[in-house]
Amino acid sequence: MINGLIDRYKQFRKNGRLNEFASFKNQYAFVGVGAHSLDNLYPVIDYLGVKLKYIQSRTLANAEKLAPKYGAKATSNLEEILKDPEINGVFVCASPKVHFDIAKKVLNSGKNLFIEKPPCSNNIELAELIEASKNQTTVVGFQKRYAKVYSEVKKSAKDIINYDFKFLTGGMPEGDAILDLFIHPIDLVNYLFSGVAKMVILKRENTFLIQLEHANGIAGQIQISTDYSWTNPVENMVINTKSAVFEVESTLKLTKVSKSKNIAGIPLEKIWSTPVSKEILFESNGFVPQAIYNQLNIQGYYGEIKNFIDLCEERTNKNESTLESLKGTFGILEELKKRA
Repeated sequence: MINGLIDRYKQFRKNGRLNEFASFKNQYAFVGVGAHSLDNLYPVIDYLGVKLKYIQSRTLANAEKLAPKYGAKATSNLEEILKDPEINGVFVCASPKVHFDIAKKVLNSGKNLFIEKPPCSNNIELAELIEASKNQTTVVGFQKRYAKVYSEVKKSAKDIINYDFKFLTGGMPEGDAILDLFIHPIDLVNYLFSGVAKMVILKRENTFLIQLEHANGIAGQIQISTDYSWTNPVENMVINTKSAVFEVESTLKLTKVSKSKNIAGIPLEKIWSTPVSKEILFESNGFVPQAIYNQLNIQGYYGEIKNFIDLCEERTNKNESTLESLKGTFGILEELKKRA
């Protein structure tokens, strides 16, 4: 009897996985053949079995090298894709400088859009994209919104009082650190803790120290910097709630430490020794190579692309990274730019 239950459970679990790879009714195109897309986005598309009809690059030779792997047509002509009625959705991961122009063209053609961050440079351009996307689905590639630890934070951390977030890396001379790099932690706090009511910014060299008061009363402080090291980058968050403290370590581990109960305002832990209740809500596990612990899944790349495909295939109507949700993100970024 027990073996029968185990077998049925395994079959149920397997069917759930296989349903992820069910045949798709729509065809898609991918714009861009850069290192980021090759390392993080194309592998997820390959894993899911998404049908790519076109791969586009400004350099045709680059598209021609990749297209055969997906049975796709290589092209350097974006208009060829936009005029094809069989294309339902377009993935865009090109140079950030051209994202806005490409996004507008895709949306104006009536096609659904997955656009890697940043989709644009400021709130004025964001408003244009929002207006152009009223009749289409647009998912913005903020993969941290789909990262396992932050999804669990969103679900588990209630009655938040304040948080402390450090995002520290080495230098970034090859791009715009605010728009290309700091956009990640800024968008994450906008996503997790809602819009900002008050903000104080202090800048030293390439380090920003930011104090925030969110519209819902949550207070936070952020340290973002390129004055540290790429060999030992830091992405840690501590969230203080009324009943527990949550600690995120580099998107790889989430721990919940319950607080001691009080009597008449006196912590019981000051009266007698009480065991610490420490619960690991998520931790990367390399012992058994399961899909849930794959780095592309942990970091959120799998989740963001699957969300876009599910929306296009009408399997869900929940979009975790809409253009509208970025207004607060770009509001903070524009304040940082004033002090850059």
